[in-house]
Amino acid sequence: MKFSLYFLILLFSFNIFAHEDTPITLDSSGTLIGLPKQYGQAHFDKTTFTLRIGNKKISLPECLKEKFNEYPHYEFTFSASWYHEIDLLPNYINLKMISIKEDYGHEVLFNLETLDIIKIESGTAIKTKLETILYRP
Repeated sequence: MKFSLYFLILLFSFNIFAHEDTPITLDSSGTLIGLPKQYGQAHFDKTTFTLRIGNKKISLPECLKEKFNEYPHYEFTFSASWYHEIDLLPNYINLKMISIKEDYGHEVLFNLETLDIIKIESGTAIKTKLETILYRP
């Protein structure tokens, strides 16, 4: 019985400290809503694939833009984190681009301070009730 109690306490303590990104809303004009004011205004242009936050601006690499010719209908979602320990990962904004017609997508992680690209991943998109996950075999 003691073991079960300790196990339950341990299990719930991990959930308390689990990190979750903050969803960022992309409105119809391309404005990103939900970042702290310290980052300034944020915008994403779906036609040029350009992200602007404050006075920083970056366009997605051409090799990634080419993928949109193969899968032209995408859903764009953003999330970010600026409230975690930055020892291993800087504050970031994450862009997910999931094809509406195919089970395929891309994910780009940007440094929120500099807009440098931290990682780019592509893969099969698995849609769950809570989110879309990219599966990378």
